[in-house]
Amino acid sequence: MRTRRQVGFTVIELLISTAILMLVMLIAFQMLAEAGRLLSSAQVEFAGSSMQLTTQWLRRDVQGASELGSLALLPTPGPLELRGHREGTLRYERVGTNLDRVIVGPDGEEIGRRTVLRGVSGWQWRSLNSGGLVEVQIEYRRRVRSRSTRRGGSPVESKEMSELRWFALRGGQRRSW
Repeated sequence: MRTRRQVGFTVIELLISTAILMLVMLIAFQMLAEAGRLLSSAQVEFAGSSMQLTTQWLRRDVQGASELGSLALLPTPGPLELRGHREGTLRYERVGTNLDRVIVGPDGEEIGRRTVLRGVSGWQWRSLNSGGLVEVQIEYRRRVRSRSTRRGGSPVESKEMSELRWFALRGGQRRSW
């Protein structure tokens, strides 16, 4: 007598495989959520480092210039012009909410423009010490990670920051004070 062999899975086998699949999906979801949090944190840190990069850029350019385009004894929101730099005349100016670095040729025509900082809400500078020292104040919005987040709230907030820096002109190609 021949017995007929049944083909397929039992209910128990299907339940166990479904449970294993659900565990794997849960672990994958948690890993994706953690990766999203890390990416958000990295974006906030990168946004914070842009002011440090702007400060380094400004310092290098001011120290590489031999003179200011104009002396401003009182804080002015106008463009800061640096002459005698190896790249030519440089100009830092606020355009909307951006701080731009402009390279100007000998004929006064703009050669290049680059945004060095976004989210700028205030910009002013003045010359000190007969133009040998430049004071720069930049107000900007910085994204910061909040310590406590309410349900449905954003873990990243925008905070108004202000930086006040002093830079000394070193005189173009000279390496000494």
